Amino acid sequence: MAQIAQGIQSSTHNGAITYVLRALPPETDFVQIESILPATETEEDFSPYRHFKTDLIREWSESDPRAAAAHIIEHPDRYPLMYIQTPVMEILSKDLATGIEWIQE
Repeated sequence: MAQIAQGIQSSTHNGAITYVLRALPPETDFVQIESILPATETEEDFSPYRHFKTDLIREWSESDPRAAAAHIIEHPDRYPLMYIQTPVMEILSKDLATGIEWIQE
C-alpha cells in the first residue's frame, strides 16, 4: 500500500498510475487505496488526484461495480455525483434488467 501511495504522489500528473491500477487483481481492496487520497469536494476541483480517482473508480467498477457505486453514494464529501456514472453504466452493460432493478432500489 505504501508503494501505491508513493506512486500516486509522484505519478498523478503524467497518468502513469493508471497503468498500476490496470494491473491490480480483482480482489484488490479498493476502499483502502481510495482512503489514502484527499477528498474531492466539488465538481470544479481539478486537483492532480482527480484523474487518479476517475481511473480508480473505472477499475473498481470493472471489478465490483455495486461496491464502487455504494462507496460513491456513501461518501458524497469525497465524490461529486458525476462519479456514479461509471459504476452504473458498468452494471447496466452487464445485465440491463438487473441494472434497472438495482437503480430502482
